[in-house]
Amino acid sequence: MISKYTIVENTNSFTISARDRVTTTVELVGDQLPYFKINNNRVELIKYSNLMQKISQSLFSEWESPKNKSGFIPKWILNSCQNGIGKRVYEQWKRLLDRCDQKIVNIQRKVFSVHGHLPDQMQYFPGFYKHKYLTNDLLSLRSGCASVIYASIHNNNVEYYVKYPYKEIKPEEWMKIYSNKKYVYPALGQTLNNLPGGISVKNLYRLSDFLLKRPLLSRLELSLNIANIRNVSLNFDVFHFATPQDIKLAAKRVGDHLRNKINLRKFSGIVQLTNFLTDYPDNHNGRLPGLAEKSIRWHRRGIYQHAQRELELLKLNGYDKNINKQPNRDI
Repeated sequence: MISKYTIVENTNSFTISARDRVTTTVELVGDQLPYFKINNNRVELIKYSNLMQKISQSLFSEWESPKNKSGFIPKWILNSCQNGIGKRVYEQWKRLLDRCDQKIVNIQRKVFSVHGHLPDQMQYFPGFYKHKYLTNDLLSLRSGCASVIYASIHNNNVEYYVKYPYKEIKPEEWMKIYSNKKYVYPALGQTLNNLPGGISVKNLYRLSDFLLKRPLLSRLELSLNIANIRNVSLNFDVFHFATPQDIKLAAKRVGDHLRNKINLRKFSGIVQLTNFLTDYPDNHNGRLPGLAEKSIRWHRRGIYQHAQRELELLKLNGYDKNINKQPNRDI
């Protein structure tokens, strides 16, 4: 099937045209820090989805519906356009990316994969890519990517990155963001150097709220300790030294009690587990599954005691004639 869209390839650009459509040119501009330009709209190198949206909107910018003259373009029309030209535009996008500095492309792709967007200092300041140690850490460590994003969100060290573009920034400099001390202690350093996937940037920076007593190399271990941040004193070591097997077993026991399976693949499920376990008011000398058993018994006892208080209130109000006595059970 012959497509109605024609794509003309140039050295640093390509043009898309079709009958009754606005001719659109995608141009690669910028010497030190390249980006795509579409009708005075800036699109970053690795944002292919955003590029496709801008192209389809530009092609249909003068389109009018026979029934509706408001200029509104239905989403299904833009999706149909993107499906028709997507494969060929992707080939042109890859061709233009190969003409860019691959170090810049790889750094932006790595940071974008961590959080889904690029900080401003990576989009508008070429000097950012002159940092030898920082850029190497961005390519090798997920925590390095997250630290740059944190800096852009909280305005922490942004001026430092831009003002001193040629000054070497060693790992100790940005790793301090995660520390509750003035230095990077061994357990924190090992955790950041082997950071597991599945940890959001927002949750990762809560590491600075408590002291790690051991490296946390598993997603379940790290997520459990982040979720348990409000309970840093009572039974802290039980959570801190829990293994992934302990966490899964405790979640199964609590889920069976609640008759609702706890999804440990989601951070909200881990928060649900910690909230249930931290309701237990006493110290526990043991592992996490044992704490789960004690917490289950404590919750059952609380429900039973609440029911007994309600029965007493009913008896005091004279409604005890038709109330069956509850069986005595050892809870």
